[in-house]
Amino acid sequence: LTKAEQNNGDNSSIVWLWKLDASIKKAEQLLLDRNYDEAEEAYKDAIEANPKHFYLNDALRHIQYVKNTDSLTLRKQYEQVLGTYSIKGNELKRNFWLKDGRLMYKRDGLPSKELLPISETRYINMSELRVNYEFEIKDGQVHASFAWFFNPEEMAGEEYNPELNYLYQE
Repeated sequence: LTKAEQNNGDNSSIVWLWKLDASIKKAEQLLLDRNYDEAEEAYKDAIEANPKHFYLNDALRHIQYVKNTDSLTLRKQYEQVLGTYSIKGNELKRNFWLKDGRLMYKRDGLPSKELLPISETRYINMSELRVNYEFEIKDGQVHASFAWFFNPEEMAGEEYNPELNYLYQE
């Protein structure tokens, strides 16, 4: 795990870089192929070889969750969160939809991505390794969505900008 500063003209930001070894490449390919049994073992090996790579644990949680959840339950879970989420005063919206049985996400101005469940309410994606997406359920209905960001310096998740991050289902 390496912390680096990225400069873009007048702006700079901190980025985190993780070593990508053969065990991680193998695990990610097996996950991409939806070969969950072999992917589970490959992620366990990758975690052993790279214990500070927190996102490997998220991928393993996804694999274990989908292996232990039937497809009908997963589809109902996805259908419950579909739609657009927004908040007054913030023109950016979150959109969730199904594509070929997969839960997709798009925020205005950003590319779409597949979300992978790690619990009934929490999801990851394999392109933004530091981000988890979560849905709040009240009285059996999805009420809102928000994102968690993993802070590698603290080795813990934290809610990002709650005033603009907590969006309500329209």
